[in-house]
Amino acid sequence: MVMKMRNRGIMLVTVVAIGVVVTSLATIGLGFDVGESSSRRIIAIEQRWDGSITARYVRVSDLKPNSSMLFLDPFNKTMQEFYKGSNPNPVSLIRLLEKADAYEYYRLIRLPEMYGGDANDISSYRAYSIVGINMLQKCLVGYRSERQWIEDPCSGDVYRVWDGIVIYGYSMSGNITGSPNALARLRLGVDSDGYIVAFKGDDSVRGDGIPGHGRIILGKDVMDSSRAMLNAVSKHLGINLPMIDGYIPTRVDVWHRWMDNINSNMQDKQYIDYINVSYVGINSTGISRYTLSIFDLTKHPILRLEQRQESSALTILNLLGYNSESDSCRYEKSTGSTDGKYYILISRWYLTGSTGELSCSILEHTMSVWISDDADGVGGYLIIVVGYMLSSEEMLATVKALDIKEIDSS
Repeated sequence: MVMKMRNRGIMLVTVVAIGVVVTSLATIGLGFDVGESSSRRIIAIEQRWDGSITARYVRVSDLKPNSSMLFLDPFNKTMQEFYKGSNPNPVSLIRLLEKADAYEYYRLIRLPEMYGGDANDISSYRAYSIVGINMLQKCLVGYRSERQWIEDPCSGDVYRVWDGIVIYGYSMSGNITGSPNALARLRLGVDSDGYIVAFKGDDSVRGDGIPGHGRIILGKDVMDSSRAMLNAVSKHLGINLPMIDGYIPTRVDVWHRWMDNINSNMQDKQYIDYINVSYVGINSTGISRYTLSIFDLTKHPILRLEQRQESSALTILNLLGYNSESDSCRYEKSTGSTDGKYYILISRWYLTGSTGELSCSILEHTMSVWISDDADGVGGYLIIVVGYMLSSEEMLATVKALDIKEIDSS
């Protein structure tokens, strides 16, 4: 497949693919309406292992969760020319693809299951332009399925798969300046035959966006979309994940780690799974951020705090690897209780600056909180909150607001 970026300040040209189209377009019926309809079926373009290219319509069930395909904007110049052909065929498609501009390409993504990708309807899909919004570099972005985000390999900008909002990198400044802060998109639907269609974009940065320029999503809409994302993940996981005031969630993962057992009569190691949620300050260009690691005490009773003592809390944190002083130039800890939640706060300062001018300045807080959700203390959660470039007062306010509990995921 050949994608050309020409005369528009593009810094990356991607040329892949040799071979021929092996799927006859006549057999998949591409001779549909070429008028001014507001929606048209998308034609997914795939490169096979042998370098050949196929083209086909897509049903909701065709893609697995956490996967993607490329397609051309059905309302842009290349596909318009293709639709007007009296007898579309593989040769004409190849020729047109070679002339297509990268700004015409979109990536169809089926969301990961955790984000609602297991729904058998169009809500499980998104479509974003493959051209990044970085003002200094216009590069092709790609979907990183193993990280469940969209990434710009030139600038390092990272976009949330849920809505295309930038969550790391230089382009996060758009949240402050009011410039574009999300990838251009196409809205999707399903036609009467069950095929995915794209609606014609509005070419507005305050609407569907413009490829290479992106979309502007205002603060309230960013927070509303973030809340909807966390609600979808919460339903999937069966636990209500919190919003943090002034921060947006960037990604949610289910991670695993080994820990030493407290009880020497048990096996040497125990396998622990937990939920990890990352947040970034919406007005901080990524400088201040949180991560929440949530451990279910019903599943992992070894993490319960039997006695509200610093020594007992530190023992558990040592087993999980959260109580290391070795890489910090200053280290402090304190304990307390707020709204019935016992916590231990560990603060670390790190060396910054060049050789000979080092200062102990970068601050990281780790606050571990035990929350009981029943009278006998059997259930509940251990939540380890890591805050970067924040004050201890901000950490404590965040902990006070935590209200994590099981929800009905049906």
